[in-house]
Amino acid sequence: MASSSSESKRSGVLYYITSPDNSLLSPPLPLSHLYHATATRYLSTSLPLKEVTTAVTDIDSAFCPQCLTSWDASTAFTTAQGICHKRCNESSRELIMGCVSCPCCESRLSNSVMNAKWTLQKEGEILVYNCSYCQWNSSESNLYIQVDGQNVDAVKEAMQQLALQLTERLELSNGQQEFDSKVNLWKEKFNQVDVQRKRAELLKGSTLQNFTLGNVSTLSALDQVEEKKVATEDWNVQRLEDALKERKETMALNVVKDEPSISIHDTIEIDSKEPIFKKYSMEQHLRQELVSPNISTELLPTPVNLQVRAVRRCLREIEAGRPGIVVKRKVNPLEGDSSLRYGQGQWFKKDSSAIHNVPRVTVEEYVHDLETKQFAILLRVKNPTLGPVRFTLGCVDSTTEIPDTKNIMLDSVTLEKVSVKIHAPTQKEANTMDVVTLDAVDDAFLDGGQNQGVNCNHWLEGKNDFDWSSQNSFQTLSVSNDVAYIQYLSNTIEESNDLLIGIPLSLKIELGDSSWESALIEAKGENDALELPFVAVVSR
Repeated sequence: MASSSSESKRSGVLYYITSPDNSLLSPPLPLSHLYHATATRYLSTSLPLKEVTTAVTDIDSAFCPQCLTSWDASTAFTTAQGICHKRCNESSRELIMGCVSCPCCESRLSNSVMNAKWTLQKEGEILVYNCSYCQWNSSESNLYIQVDGQNVDAVKEAMQQLALQLTERLELSNGQQEFDSKVNLWKEKFNQVDVQRKRAELLKGSTLQNFTLGNVSTLSALDQVEEKKVATEDWNVQRLEDALKERKETMALNVVKDEPSISIHDTIEIDSKEPIFKKYSMEQHLRQELVSPNISTELLPTPVNLQVRAVRRCLREIEAGRPGIVVKRKVNPLEGDSSLRYGQGQWFKKDSSAIHNVPRVTVEEYVHDLETKQFAILLRVKNPTLGPVRFTLGCVDSTTEIPDTKNIMLDSVTLEKVSVKIHAPTQKEANTMDVVTLDAVDDAFLDGGQNQGVNCNHWLEGKNDFDWSSQNSFQTLSVSNDVAYIQYLSNTIEESNDLLIGIPLSLKIELGDSSWESALIEAKGENDALELPFVAVVSR
């Protein structure tokens, strides 16, 4: 009696990271989370594993996302200070501001020549930074250069002068003087708050006296103390008026100017002479290099930040003295990974992910026999490379130390983590499976090859004909182009309360003689092969 498929059935194939002596170093991972560097015999991952570190990330360079100007790692954050710059000319080392963005909408700004009458009510033409989206231009911040728009050379020179003027304005706006002034202002505010607090504490314990309607003839205890410190003169009306005037001026400094108060009965109208984008917002404030701009005329174009180009390398390859690049960001989206030695037609391969180079094993279907307590698993092996691959499947020795599988990732898309009970065979049986040869993939990008696969429904219908006495056996059912279907019968697995069961298997790929040439692994002999252990996860 065998149990067929159900909605609760889950399955998957996870690969192990191995050491030079083929010991398992970490819990199994999905193939999409593993890398295979060029000419290496080991898999690596960027996931933070407790057991082992297999990949490192370095900053190779930086570039501007607008003009694609590249900077090396040593000067990108020292000379360029992390923002886009350009040189005044080819022979000069002086840097001026490069690409900038709009302070209102963050769109990229371009140099434009416009009539000065439009913004400044002056004669002639000016060169400004202009936003094509919200129509903001730098003349509103008094940032422009008068130029003759008909002279191309004059416009080019004015563009450099405008960039130099912006550089100077940004340096002045971000100076230490403005920062110190703001610090002193906050100190004064803190002292005022402290005085008010002390005044309130003294007022609680003091008594008011000599209070007559229409005459203010009393002072608080704090006022009397301060009065003795300042002068010994008697109190008079003039001093009271001066104190009130001083307090009124202090309060006026904290009120935003040019902003009339409104009530619910007022009709709110927008001045048509002032564009709506000139209103200063908090987002604009955060994008500015200024410490605290007060009006919209202080808005300056925002420099474009450089983006880093990080390189991820296989640690084992680095120790061997090789680059071991597994991920290197490319600026051009139609370029593939620079670590791959084949580039034509491979633009979609952005990294050395194992899914592009390692034959992929998946569980298509499986059956659990309740009488023999065995599993029959239908495995599908797919060749993703542009060359033939010869391989065999086998079992992992039961003496192999299996890492902890209590919390492993089963699905690379949903990132579902489960606990799996590993059931290894009692001994490593002699593999009698014949070598399977897979042709090159028909279309590595679209995966549109015409593969004559095995009908899973027909395979399930024949489950009563399985020879369950052949434990730990493999049988090739179908080989068509770049896909092979293989049936595996497990050994007897005793009853367990574990929902998911993992069966350790191994994929043995032959090297040399035109087999797996895309890996660029140098064969050590005639019968050299690379063994990649994996675990087939199934449920009862």
